Amino acid sequence: MPTIILPVTNNEVRLRAELGAIGGSELHSYQGIVDTGAQMTGITPKVVEELGLESVGVEPVVGIEGRPSLAPIYRIVIGIGVFAPPLNADGDPTGEDVYISGSALKVMLLENWNDITADVLLGMDMLVDFHITMVSGRFILSN
Repeated sequence: MPTIILPVTNNEVRLRAELGAIGGSELHSYQGIVDTGAQMTGITPKVVEELGLESVGVEPVVGIEGRPSLAPIYRIVIGIGVFAPPLNADGDPTGEDVYISGSALKVMLLENWNDITADVLLGMDMLVDFHITMVSGRFILSN
């Protein structure tokens, strides 16, 4: 059972999201940010364009500001990895590249996303399949 231990930096957890089109043969790496308050995973228009995704419809969503809206929905294959070497239990880099496979997931388009350094917002719909621990400035994810 792979485990990823990452530092929590500036109250954020960033990791690598490996995304692909359903039925596609290739995964592409994007920087993701974990949002345990988000119910649904979201992707930017850049991801939609690069993966050649087509919307499968729209669904009502409620953003952080509390206003309901309709968001385009896409289906993707998603997995989680790390950009930098993960940390061991003592907080030291392990020198290993770690990847936790995911599955097909329905995601929403982040049309007005203002985080220019991340193209994927990992919500609880993705994270619910994993065991999550946040302790002493560390984010621990395993399946």
